[in-house]
Formats: sequence, structure tokens, C-alpha cells
Amino acid sequence: MGTDMVGPFVEMHDSAERTLRAWDMVGQFWFVRDYGLFALMAGVRRNEERPVMYEPRGMPPDVGRLVGYELRPSSVWNPSWLNTWEARAVAASYFRHREGPVRVPMQLRVVLATMKAIERYGRAARIVFAFDDDG
Repeated sequence: MGTDMVGPFVEMHDSAERTLRAWDMVGQFWFVRDYGLFALMAGVRRNEERPVMYEPRGMPPDVGRLVGYELRPSSVWNPSWLNTWEARAVAASYFRHREGPVRVPMQLRVVLATMKAIERYGRAARIVFAFDDDG
């Protein structure tokens, strides 16, 4: 039995000040099973060799309707979210805690590029995700 990430979903808010109500889903991405990355992002599958940067925060109270439906509590566990700065910090830490010629996973780099593009237009971005077990 293994643990997989559900999402992550990139959400965008219409203004960096969040004066409008809704976050909207921009896209859903897929991350390969990477327990080192999961530990950094939300403390999932942590151990002595896998540092934790962010504990699970739960579902954002203002989560967009589509993402809220996809990550409904009956189907996933440990929902959490990261803003762009935090996701960049995860990528930097991931690189530092690996040995050999390991690079930040391409999927995370694509998510970060998407978030950066959103913010370039003056909007706020975040990734929202959760986990499930196969079996």
C-alpha cells in the first residue's frame, strides 16, 4: 500500500489583496509518488531522513468550489495548501536534502512556473492538495 497526492490543484484569486470572494481552479497536476516531497509539503510519510517544512493545514476555508469537491473529506486525508513562496521553499529544500544528481521534480517545477505566471499578472496563487492510499 502506498500514499499518493491528490492534486495538486493550482488556484488563482482575482486580486493579490483577495478582495473578491472566490478562488478559481487553474489546473490539476499530477505528482509522482515521492515521499521526500510529501514530507516537506505536509509531513506525510515523514521519518528521520525526510524533513518536514509544513504541517498539514487542512482545507483552506475559502477553497474554490471545484477543488473543494475534488478534495471532499470522504475521499482524502491531510488536505493542505501552500502559497508560491512556500512552494519555492519546498523546491529549494528538496534539492538540498537529496544526494547525487537529483533535481527538483519536473511536476513541481511546472506548478511553480504556473504560479509565477499567475502572480506576474497581479493575482494570488496557491496549490491545494491532499493524500490518499491505494490498496
